[in-house]
Amino acid sequence: MKNKKVLFIGIGFYDYDKSIIDEFEKTGYTVDYFSEVPPRNLKQRFFLRTKNKKKINDINSLHTNSIIRKSGDNYDYVFIIKCENLSILDINNLKDKSPEAKFILYLWDSINRIDQIKTKIFLFDKVYSFDRLDCLSNNSLIFNPLFFRDVYDNKNSNTNFVFDIYHLGWYHSDRLVLI
Repeated sequence: MKNKKVLFIGIGFYDYDKSIIDEFEKTGYTVDYFSEVPPRNLKQRFFLRTKNKKKINDINSLHTNSIIRKSGDNYDYVFIIKCENLSILDINNLKDKSPEAKFILYLWDSINRIDQIKTKIFLFDKVYSFDRLDCLSNNSLIFNPLFFRDVYDNKNSNTNFVFDIYHLGWYHSDRLVLI
């Protein structure tokens, strides 16, 4: 994979984006990274709390325009997680800058939790989702339940585990019932 370029637009969630970048780089890719989520200052947090949709959309639009301006061109791959803030126009602008690139989307949330995602799926060459039910109801989605980091591989450990299963996740919707 020498000399391959990836534009990675993540969501800045814990250190996951860094882990993904590390894996790309281990396989020889050069990665340009941007977080789709704009940094929040006090004024922006105020608009988020008041749920002022227009102001929130303006903030997101300024940020995504900045990503498009600052990103390079002629990428081999454009890999986006979630795609909540990027508009169809934003994605098309990225396609104009890298017309040969394969566009890959990874849905880190259920379709029902991502605004407007159904209107954007057609723009991607491949769309992966962690949500099995979404994949069963939409044949354009490829099931890929998250990712694994080697740092958590304990197969050579002599540790005696006390638990058979452990779940760490966001408490919302029906997760507790499912667990």
